[in-house]
Amino acid sequence: MIDVALVSAFGRANWLAAELVDQGFKVALVDISDSLGRWAPEDWEGPFGFLQTEKTTPSQLTRLTHEDHHDAVDEGFVVWTDQGPVDTGGLFSNFWLSQSSPLEKLKLHLTNWDSAKNLQEKKTLTKKIMDLPFEESWIIHLSHQLASPVFKDNALAVQWGAPLPVYGSQFIRRVTRKGSQKSLEWCEQRGVKLFASSQVTDLSLDKTYWQEIEVKGAWSGVLKAKNLVWAISSQETEKISPKIRSDLYPGGILKPEWVWVRYRFKILLGLYQKTLPLKFVLIEDPKLWWAHTNLVMVQKTVAENDFDAWIRIPAHHRFHRTSMEKWAEELSQLFSRKIPFAKAQIQDMPQDYLYEYEELGPSLFPVFKERDHRRFRVKPLKNVYHLGVEFSPSLDWTGRFKRQSQVVRLLDDWRRGELKKKEVVVDT
Repeated sequence: MIDVALVSAFGRANWLAAELVDQGFKVALVDISDSLGRWAPEDWEGPFGFLQTEKTTPSQLTRLTHEDHHDAVDEGFVVWTDQGPVDTGGLFSNFWLSQSSPLEKLKLHLTNWDSAKNLQEKKTLTKKIMDLPFEESWIIHLSHQLASPVFKDNALAVQWGAPLPVYGSQFIRRVTRKGSQKSLEWCEQRGVKLFASSQVTDLSLDKTYWQEIEVKGAWSGVLKAKNLVWAISSQETEKISPKIRSDLYPGGILKPEWVWVRYRFKILLGLYQKTLPLKFVLIEDPKLWWAHTNLVMVQKTVAENDFDAWIRIPAHHRFHRTSMEKWAEELSQLFSRKIPFAKAQIQDMPQDYLYEYEELGPSLFPVFKERDHRRFRVKPLKNVYHLGVEFSPSLDWTGRFKRQSQVVRLLDDWRRGELKKKEVVVDT
């Protein structure tokens, strides 16, 4: 019998599936990407890229690099304010570090956070940052808030989650549909039983245990396993099946307060075209809310002179075309104003502008109100493990892998418990 069945989309749980096989589990992976809307590959990937650190395992790195090519961001993490860009990995990074008190404090904070042994030590670090003037600590708050699934005011952002490891090596994954299929095949080659392009139409529960799911696709039938990993958010679950949502989230879905959306611009710089970093965070005013066009995550695409611009907008404006058009105009003006010699032209509006909710579904990168996030509950099932965005410490790959590593440990604990039960039976 299968030990673990995973229900996933857009490659979210591919590493976990392969890792569990390597750990000796019998694993099945049900991919339901086709059930979750008309998203472009860039929208699956999101605005954060990936940051490789000493904690990135070889198998995680393989997962992120084998399916498509990727580009290294030589400058590292780049923040562009009124005073111009500063970076953590470029030729002048040591100069920026010596000239910038906020950057110096950020690097020290990241070092201390990584070496903190428990929650109490992290609370002590948080208090130290809260005691600093915002002018000296704002970039530390930004490192906590940028990929956070919970929205916090700028000067309070350090109070939630972990900081992005911005001094790690930064890469942009050039994801494609072909690469996504290659990643699923990689899982299959590793020993994962794959159910690609499938739907999950129902699941069965027995008091405090999950029993089976009903799968429809190239193979249709009832899939049974000893454990279920659900890598789908509560909102996405509602879209694929209100009945399954009721079973797993009887208290209701967690609705976002904010969502990330992606615009595409052509930015022309003439002779200075190659001076623009591949990826950077553009901030108009660090003291204003890190939302709308005050904070933009900009990333070079594979098309010449084209850049994706991600902004965080109120969730209730997601399909409001007038607002989307206003932000497009503001972004165009922002690029032309902040980047010397730049001429910016809108190329593509967000998917949320082009399609209705029925076609697109929930946002892939939602951000929740703290109060709602704390109140969110799932049905307590002893053999179900959740990987939705509600359970990830951050929205980037670092946060995803951290949560998935926790699930690996939990399943290993379960397996050891099962072995002990068998030993007791043998002894008796």
